[in-house]
Amino acid sequence: MTSDEQFLKTLRDLPRVDDLIARLDGAPPAVARAAARNAIERGRSELQRGCEVTLQQIVAQAQKEAGELLEDRVQRVINMSGTILHTGLGRAPLPLDFGRTQGEYAALEFSLETGERGDRQAWVREHLIALTGAEDSLVVNNCAGAVLLALAAISAGKEVILSRGEMVEIGGSFRVPEIIAQSGCRLKEVGTTNKTRASDYSRAVGKETGAILRCHTSNYKIVGFTETPSVGQIAAVAKEKGVPFIFDFGTGCMIDLAPFGLPGLDSFPGLVSQGVDLVLGSGDKLLGGPQAGIIVGRKELIAACAAHPLARALRVDKLTLAALEAVLRAYRTGQLDKIPLLRILGTPLPEIRRRARALAKALGAKASVVESESELGAGCSPDLKVPTYCVAIKSDSPTKLYQALLKVDPPVIGRIEKGLLLLDCRTIQQGDFRPVKSALEKAL
Repeated sequence: MTSDEQFLKTLRDLPRVDDLIARLDGAPPAVARAAARNAIERGRSELQRGCEVTLQQIVAQAQKEAGELLEDRVQRVINMSGTILHTGLGRAPLPLDFGRTQGEYAALEFSLETGERGDRQAWVREHLIALTGAEDSLVVNNCAGAVLLALAAISAGKEVILSRGEMVEIGGSFRVPEIIAQSGCRLKEVGTTNKTRASDYSRAVGKETGAILRCHTSNYKIVGFTETPSVGQIAAVAKEKGVPFIFDFGTGCMIDLAPFGLPGLDSFPGLVSQGVDLVLGSGDKLLGGPQAGIIVGRKELIAACAAHPLARALRVDKLTLAALEAVLRAYRTGQLDKIPLLRILGTPLPEIRRRARALAKALGAKASVVESESELGAGCSPDLKVPTYCVAIKSDSPTKLYQALLKVDPPVIGRIEKGLLLLDCRTIQQGDFRPVKSALEKAL
């Protein structure tokens, strides 16, 4: 056996850092040193656990670590999972040309008219006011942050009224009652899990009431013997009692998506017109933009949010604002085809079937075309789905095939269903056909 193949018997047999660095040709010194140390430490742990270790394994581990340190870890993937807004894949895909600020200085908080300090949200605010009909707006880093800020700025030390049917838990075990507590407010529950009426809100309002809060039940639906008041009814109660009405509707929808096969969804302008005082939504869901928490509503309430210390902690950066401004501009100018999410939702079903048939034909007998449904994902709606076509691939081990597709460049994300690997053809982008075909040929 060569020396590399010999087993290391004691900790003294582990290679020196410098000796291992010498084997990592081409790696920058800092990368080579970090990779060598990590590989030796892993070998030490294996020996201490009684495992067999060779020098060859340690060298290979160091080479792998050096490669991983040099490559982009947040990389492009091709989403064929069947979930359109896949949280693990970054939710809504962004426009490719979302600004001229990448890699450059930007007039972010600087007025080119006066040469003095400006307002970083000026352009985004102009678009949001025009699109929603609200008096003012504020953008923070995500919708949970928007809820926290709104409650802290408007209702700290007071009661916040919330229906028992809307005490939601969102991803990562974050619960709305806990966010209310963190904001410095006290939760006041009204109604029951399945039935809440406008009169419940009316009776609950008192001297200690800071706001009425409504939360979109994004990832579940209560059906059967149920009742819930309309947005307008709650807005009327809030107006009569003189308390703010805050609606965390989550999805961030800006227009009526019924033409895209998604009827009955709330939207920013629709909620503003119904009298909601503060409307809170996400930027990276059905808006089709970057992660952001968008707040629109009454001017004095927005001013209170902007003046609160948390607003600084939740402030968005130039890339978020550039991407959001590009998406909002597309809405305002009617150029909806520039928003990738709306292109995905608006792709005609015959076109999706054509894509699926072409891909299945290229793959041969193992592949077939099946009708299916794409999920919205990201907690937008638990029951709305969009019709689609998938390529179904037979395999002795669909799990191994799924894993193999994660290792190609770019990785292809599918799903396993009823013993088949399914690849949803609604969410593939223009130019994805060849990479997907190549990836499948390698994996098969």
